[in-house]
Amino acid sequence: MRRYQVASALIFAVAGLASAMPGALVQLPGSSGEMSLPKAAPAASALKPALLTKCGTQESAMPWKYCITYTRGSRSADVLYYMHGGNGSEKEWRNGVYELERIREYWASAGYDAPTVAVVTFPAFNDGRHWLLTDKNAAPGSGLYAVFTEAVMPAVEQLIAKRIPGGKVRNRALLGVSMGSANAVELALKAPKGMFKGAALTSPAFINVDPFDEAAVKAYSEKYFDMTEFVQFIKMFIPDTEHWNGFSPFILGPVRFSPDTPRLYISSGDKDWFNPNPEEFARLAIKGLGERAVWHSVAGQHGAMDHGRVGEFLISVLNE
Repeated sequence: MRRYQVASALIFAVAGLASAMPGALVQLPGSSGEMSLPKAAPAASALKPALLTKCGTQESAMPWKYCITYTRGSRSADVLYYMHGGNGSEKEWRNGVYELERIREYWASAGYDAPTVAVVTFPAFNDGRHWLLTDKNAAPGSGLYAVFTEAVMPAVEQLIAKRIPGGKVRNRALLGVSMGSANAVELALKAPKGMFKGAALTSPAFINVDPFDEAAVKAYSEKYFDMTEFVQFIKMFIPDTEHWNGFSPFILGPVRFSPDTPRLYISSGDKDWFNPNPEEFARLAIKGLGERAVWHSVAGQHGAMDHGRVGEFLISVLNE
């Protein structure tokens, strides 16, 4: 059964792109090289790192829930913001979805000091299951980007600082799945220089069609799926084409890509049911960022990932 509803996804169309072979870690044409990652991720060991998770709710004008997971014995002062997928929650890092425990086991098997992991959600929107980080506009759910960066992150890091070495956050990275990748890429593209070192975008659910263009929506619906629920979801956070253009990574990316953009790891399953796949954005990212972006096609459906490579990428960028 599909884990995500169409309404929770940001899906995109790819035209005339040849897919990389599953398992291939490549730079598409136009890149200046290949990011250094292991050619094959080591199998996760049987090590089960000892974890401590603290969850809570922050009451404010825009209430939010959080879960922060610490790895006992870790000397890391870094933070990973995990952006959950549609229908997810602040508990997704530890509830078994997407086999995310394999990332933790990979870190343990490789002897890495694991970062502290923070997951946040906004219960005002479908009990926190579906939300987008957009700038403030006329849409009723807009403005979460500022809430996240200006209110949520400082509060989360104040809590984290009490438990990490040195009492101060060193570096930050992002990991998103599906809808979470849509939110992660917004943070990566819009955040101030140095706020995030890198972003792993797995099964990114993007769409390269204007949801306010009725003819384009009709054509897309006839070719792929009925976009009615998707458009309703978008309109909760984005009111029109102008603001969509300020959110779509296909439009925002080429404008924002620069040497200061965090490194991007973009990955999707070769049988991802949100067909077509994310290669179009990967091509744009590699064209704009060169070796700072990498595309990795893996075997599997929506939510599939190479947990070892994702884990290695995150540790790599956090230690640059």
